[in-house]
Amino acid sequence: MSSGIPIRVSNISRASGMRPVTGGVPVRRGDIPAGSKLAIFDQAGRSIPAQVQITGKWPDGSARWVLLDFLADPPPGETQSFTLCPIDSVAQEPSAPSIDTTVQPGADCTARIGQDLRLTLRAVDAAGQIWRGTTSDFEVEVDGPVRRTYAVSGSMSNHAGRRWFSFRIWIHVFAGTRKVMIEPLIVMDAESGVVQRLKELALDMVLQGGLSKVAIGSAPGFVGLPAGQVRLLQVDDLHYTIDNIGVRGTKAPGWMEVEYPHGRVALALRDFRQQWPKSLEAYEEGVSVGLLPRFQQGAFDHMQPWYKHDYLFEGDCYRLRTGQARRWQVWLDTECSGVELAEHANAPLVPSADPVYAVSTGVWGPIAPAGSAAQEAYDEWSTKAFESYLDAVESSRDYGAMNWGDWFGERKCNWANNEYDTARQLYIHYARTGNVAAYHRAFVTARHTSEVDTIHHVNEDLKAYFLDEVCRYYTNRGIRDNYPIRPGMVHAHCVGHVGGFHPVEKIRELYCELNPVPGGNPYLCLDPYNISHLFTQGMVYHYFVTGDPWVRLTLDKIGDNLAKLVEDGKFPFAGRGCEAREYGWPIIALCALYELDWEPRYIMAARTLVDQVLALQDPARGGWLRRPGYATCNCEGEKHEGEATFLSAIRINALCRYYRLSGDDRVLKPVRRAVDDLIEDRWDDEKCAWQYTGCPKVGHHGHFGVITMALANAVDLFGDPNHKRVLEKSWQRILENSNLGKGYGPHAYGTAEAAAVMEVPQRPTC
Repeated sequence: MSSGIPIRVSNISRASGMRPVTGGVPVRRGDIPAGSKLAIFDQAGRSIPAQVQITGKWPDGSARWVLLDFLADPPPGETQSFTLCPIDSVAQEPSAPSIDTTVQPGADCTARIGQDLRLTLRAVDAAGQIWRGTTSDFEVEVDGPVRRTYAVSGSMSNHAGRRWFSFRIWIHVFAGTRKVMIEPLIVMDAESGVVQRLKELALDMVLQGGLSKVAIGSAPGFVGLPAGQVRLLQVDDLHYTIDNIGVRGTKAPGWMEVEYPHGRVALALRDFRQQWPKSLEAYEEGVSVGLLPRFQQGAFDHMQPWYKHDYLFEGDCYRLRTGQARRWQVWLDTECSGVELAEHANAPLVPSADPVYAVSTGVWGPIAPAGSAAQEAYDEWSTKAFESYLDAVESSRDYGAMNWGDWFGERKCNWANNEYDTARQLYIHYARTGNVAAYHRAFVTARHTSEVDTIHHVNEDLKAYFLDEVCRYYTNRGIRDNYPIRPGMVHAHCVGHVGGFHPVEKIRELYCELNPVPGGNPYLCLDPYNISHLFTQGMVYHYFVTGDPWVRLTLDKIGDNLAKLVEDGKFPFAGRGCEAREYGWPIIALCALYELDWEPRYIMAARTLVDQVLALQDPARGGWLRRPGYATCNCEGEKHEGEATFLSAIRINALCRYYRLSGDDRVLKPVRRAVDDLIEDRWDDEKCAWQYTGCPKVGHHGHFGVITMALANAVDLFGDPNHKRVLEKSWQRILENSNLGKGYGPHAYGTAEAAAVMEVPQRPTC
C-alpha cells in the first residue's frame, strides 16, 4: 500500500478555523499489517499530529477499521485531503500541541472543567425533589496526543443519599483547540416503577466569579446581564420563547455566550430544535442547559395527534420508560463565537475514506462506489431518495426529545423504531458517495436505536407490566414462557417507541380505530418479544465509524441476549406467521455482531438458526410454506402454499449473509432453489412485479427492498441469467420512483447491492 489510504474531511457547515476531526475509516485486508505504526499526512506530504486506534481487525490480524483523531481547517463548503500510511517505527513523530484543559471530579459538583467551571447534572422529580449527579467512578478513557476523553459515571442521588437512576458523562478535550465536548447520558435503571417522571433534567455550569454579560442566540435573542434568570425555551421545532421579556421566535440556533471575571465561553447544544423541548438559561452564577427543561402543564397540548407526542408528557412532568436511555452533545469553546460553535456542533468534522477505496475494502458488502457511468442512474435515484427522506421527516415534523433519529407513522399511530435498519441504508449511502450529510443523519438514527429502542435495564415492575398487562392480550405463552425479559431486548415499532405510557386497552382501541382487523384484536407491538424486527447492522457500522463506546456496550447487550436465546433452545422460532422474519433478521443481526471482533459464539448461534431454516425448506419446491397470519390465499378449495414473497426474501438474505462470513457452502444450493421457486411462483413477468404470495388473487407488492436484496445476492453468487433478467426488469420499476419519503429504510434496502451486481460481467453459474 505505497500510496496510503486516501482520507477526506469535508466542511458542510459555515464554521471555519482549526477544528477537531474524529471518526473511523475502513481498511482493506492486509493494507495495515498487525503491529504497524501509522501516521497521517496532509496534502503537502507533511506528517501531522494524530492518534490512531485500531477498532476492528481482519481474521489475519491486519487492521479492518481504524479510529482517527487529528485537526483540520477546511473552509466552509470545501474539502481537505489527507493520507493514512504505515510508517517506519523509528520515524520522527510530529509534536502535537498540549492538551491543557483539565477535568477533575468535584466534591461539590459532578465534575470540574478547568479552574473556573463546575459541572452538575441535576434532575427534579414529580414531587419537586432535587437529585444531583453523584460521581462514583472517574477515569481517563482515552489518552492520546490529540484527544483525551474523561468518563464520569455515577447515580442521581437526593440529599439523603438515595439513588434514582444512573448517568455517565464523557468529556472530550482536544489539543490545539479550546473546544470541549460534553456528552451526558442517562439510563433509566430505577429499582422500581415502569415509568419514571421528571419535572426537569439540566446540565448546570457554575462559573468562577459569576456572569458579567450574556448573549443567547436567535433573531430576536437576548444580550445583557440577567436580572435573576433569563431562559430561551424551544417549545417545539418551530417555536421558542424567551422568558420574562416577551420574546418569541421560530428556530433557535441553540447557542449562548457568557462573560465572567476570568474570561468568556461559548456554548452550543447539538440539534437544539430537533430535540425539542430544550432550553438555554443564564443566571447570576452561571448557565443551565435544559436537556429536559421544566414546563407548565399544557405547554405541548398543541402538538397533535396525541399518540405522536403526548407519551412523553403528563401534567408538568416528562415520562421515560424504565430501561430507556438518552444522550446529548454540548460543546464549549473559550475562543470562537456562539454562531461558529453552533455550526460546528451541528456538523462536526469527520474523516471519510475515499468512496472508491472504502467500497474496495469489502466491509460495506457487495456495493459499488458512486461516480462511474454504470452507476449514473442509481446515483441520481439514491440521491433523490435520500433527500426525499429528509424532506418527509421535516414536513411531518418527526422531531422531539425522545423521537429525533426515528420516523413516525408506520401504522398511522406509532413510531417505526427505524424499521428495516434505516441507519444501515444511510451509512451505505455515505460510504459509496462520501456525502457527509448522510453520515450525520445515520449518526442520530443509530444513536436513537441504541438509546431509546433498546432495553438497558429491567426491574420487577417492568417485567410485571409485560407479563400481566401486555401479554394477556395477544402474546403466545410459548414465547413468553421461554424468553426471559432481560437487557438487550429491542422494541419493534409501537406507540411511544417502547410503550408503557398508556393503558394497553387505550392503545388497542386506537389500533382498532386506525388499523381495523378481522376479530378486532390487532397486534399492538407493545411487548419486547418480537425478534422479527431486530436490526443491528446500522449500529455496528456506527460503532466502527464513530468508535462510540456506548453503542458498543449496547451491541454487546443485544448480542448476549440473542445468543442466549438461541443457545437455550427453548424459544419457538418456527411455526408462526412471522417465522421467516424471526429466523432471518436474528441471523443477519448475529452476523453483524460477529463482525465486531469475530466472536465464535455469534457465528455458531447463526449456524444453529441456519440449520433450522434449511430443515424447514420444502424439499419438493425449494421454498417455504406459508404460516397462519401471513401469506393468505383467496382461492376456493385448494390453497396456494407459498409464503409471502418478502418473507422468503428475508430468509434468503439471511442465508447469503451467513455464507459470506462463514464460507459454509451447504447453503448455496438451498439459496438457489429458493430463488428459482420465488421467481417461478411469485414473479409476474407481464406486470413486471412480484405477487404478494403464490396466490394470484392476493395482489402485488410495491417495491420492497428485501426482495431486491435477495435477487442481488443470487446474481452475485450464481450469475444465473434468469435471476439477472428478473432483477433487471424489476430494476426499471424501482428507478421510476425515487420519492421514498420515510419509507427510505425498507425500500432502499438492497438497491446499492443490485446496482453493483448489474454493472459487472455475468459470472459463471455456481
